[in-house]
Amino acid sequence: DVYEGEWENDYMHGLGVFFSGFGDIFYGQWENSNWHGKVGSSKLIMHNGDVYDGDFVNGKLTGRGRYVWISGQMYLGEIEDGGVNGSGEWRSATGDIYVGSFSKGFMDKIGYCRSSDCLWWYYGNFKNGLRQGWGTLHRTEKSSKPSI
Repeated sequence: DVYEGEWENDYMHGLGVFFSGFGDIFYGQWENSNWHGKVGSSKLIMHNGDVYDGDFVNGKLTGRGRYVWISGQMYLGEIEDGGVNGSGEWRSATGDIYVGSFSKGFMDKIGYCRSSDCLWWYYGNFKNGLRQGWGTLHRTEKSSKPSI
């Protein structure tokens, strides 16, 4: 591991860059040797190619941020203890969109989902990533059963 940046009382504190032995890179603000910063000032590039640009609190991804997977998926919204929790927007690599609530990384409660080709959309309730309860599905004559 390599750290280059500001120190205070023997702690990484202030602006710095950290290169982990696993290949992860963190650039941004530090507080008492923990990642700690706001959107736009702190970024984590993971060894697998995923990138997170957002809030960090006490070394954890917490607050608001943008997470981009190497696969092309993207999430923009609330993060809690390193996970997708709260309100946000998710886009698949093919362009499908979901805007709404998330719990433990799954679509949850109320949300809106639309296919990338705009052949179908759904507005309603979700539970554990699946349509559950009340909702409205609209599809054109050309579309088949939607899958999300």
